[in-house]
Amino acid sequence: MKLINLKVNYFGPFESEEINFQSLNNKLFLISGRTGSGKTMIFDAIVYALYGSASTTGRDEESLRSQFAPDDQQAEVKLVFEVRGQQYTVERTLKYHKPGNKSATPPKAVLYSGDGDIIASKLNEVRD
Repeated sequence: MKLINLKVNYFGPFESEEINFQSLNNKLFLISGRTGSGKTMIFDAIVYALYGSASTTGRDEESLRSQFAPDDQQAEVKLVFEVRGQQYTVERTLKYHKPGNKSATPPKAVLYSGDGDIIASKLNEVRD
């Protein structure tokens, strides 16, 4: 699998960030920063996009939502990647509690082909 692009909104410490992996030109790169700056959250975002869970044990889905997110905004992850020459995009929104609602808004996931056609739109189907 080759990562192409990662975009997160209200995920971990990030309000809105995008990483273009293609700009790295298949070179070795380093993710560095101070403790708590969001290095592990980059990996959490990739793993969450693909599988619906964090990359580290002990982190639940609700802890992935940014503390800076406004009450009316959902946390989102969008990952574009390539497998065996085929490009795919997976989009996920995290579960969250909308103010005034008794129950939580459930997470959503959609997997698209490179042409934009929906391949899967159920959580388990996208994960598999």
